[in-house]
Amino acid sequence: MAKQIIRKVKQTPKTENRPIKTNLEIEKKYLVSNYDATLDILRKEYGKETVDHKAGFWFCTNGNPLTPVLDIAQSKFLQADTEIIKTITEGVFPVTDYDFLRIRVKNHTHYFITFKNKALVDNIERNVEYEFEVDRDTLHRVVTYLQENAFIFYYNIKTTMAFCKNEVNIELSKLTDIVGAYLEVEVTGNNEKTLTETLKESLKAFDGYPITEEPTSYVMLFRNENKLRLKNTKLRDYSKAAMGELMKLI
Repeated sequence: MAKQIIRKVKQTPKTENRPIKTNLEIEKKYLVSNYDATLDILRKEYGKETVDHKAGFWFCTNGNPLTPVLDIAQSKFLQADTEIIKTITEGVFPVTDYDFLRIRVKNHTHYFITFKNKALVDNIERNVEYEFEVDRDTLHRVVTYLQENAFIFYYNIKTTMAFCKNEVNIELSKLTDIVGAYLEVEVTGNNEKTLTETLKESLKAFDGYPITEEPTSYVMLFRNENKLRLKNTKLRDYSKAAMGELMKLI
């Protein structure tokens, strides 16, 4: 198991409560068979893209350090640890168990913390997330806690061509350690029925694209494609290497 929870944390200077982006996230993912053609179509339909560089690190606190990283079946970021992250960040979000906590570094200068629960229904992701941006100093306090009490069970670095139209977000991405490119079509908000209907209507526009439906999560795609390389890698060792990559970015 991870080391015993440290309940004494350095006090964060008092600030206003950090703004929390609370969303239902409804999205569909596709494998792209022709990246250049897909990008050309997107530009014609949605205008010029925004190029984003994103590095994401998925943390759990229920892992056994000696478990092979390929065998992590159900990650959890536990309530006790969520409470401590809330204290450090002074965020406003429910204190409970989550599937994972993600740290994301965007364009080398913006830092986001996300608590997330994922679900797949009819090959459409229906996720609940609480996401907020933090400054570098706060991020370092969070990472200091996570280094002693959590494990990174997956990370990726991706370059994304991002488009948006009528509150529908479209991302065309290439990721480290996963072959090929992926297209994600996403809507966010608070009404699941409305969001699902909006997404299904929006997906009709992609019928002629060189893409195929891909319901498999990035975590599982990564594991499936890297079985030989990771077959003897323990969670402890994978997490240590991934933490080194995170520290380079912050």
